[in-house]
Amino acid sequence: MAPGKAGGLWATIRDNPSRPVEKNNWSDKLNETRKWLKHHDKPGETRALASFEAGLFILRAMDKWEPWTPAMIDFKDLWFSSPKLTRPEDYSLDK
Repeated sequence: MAPGKAGGLWATIRDNPSRPVEKNNWSDKLNETRKWLKHHDKPGETRALASFEAGLFILRAMDKWEPWTPAMIDFKDLWFSSPKLTRPEDYSLDK
């Protein structure tokens, strides 16, 4: 795993003061899902990912690498231009 970047894209998303939901609510859920993805060792155990959640995982991984490819830039532009994907308030904590 590459280290994160201070002031990078992920930090900007995570620490945005205008985020409509509390940081701990969705970041705790993201960390739970991240742990499941990294340490999934129970056959047959599944988990549904919301598009918001999947997009954040992709952006978080992209933030650790440079230079970005044209496809990575396209993904970032699409994610930030799609209101449904950038709305953590649509991310159900019950899933």
